[in-house]
Amino acid sequence: MTFAALLAVAYFGLFLHWVKKRAKRQTLCNFKTYLLTHWLDTAKSATSIFAAIVALFASGEVELSKQTLAIAFGMGYTLDSTFNKTPEEE
Repeated sequence: MTFAALLAVAYFGLFLHWVKKRAKRQTLCNFKTYLLTHWLDTAKSATSIFAAIVALFASGEVELSKQTLAIAFGMGYTLDSTFNKTPEEE
């Protein structure tokens, strides 16, 4: 349960990274286009997020708390920012 919750929050961080880009007019595309235009970069981002959550669990016992949720969110947001491109970045 904890693993699934942290993974969902991390992927929500990925989604909110797109929302921020859309709000700042750094991209005009919808979320589906954002994910599929550079699908390899999206795969890198999604795989890295999954691996980061697995690594968090491998480091020891993980409790579901505000702090771990914030860490998971930050992982999702930051890793998407690192790997994913907008369709406008050709």
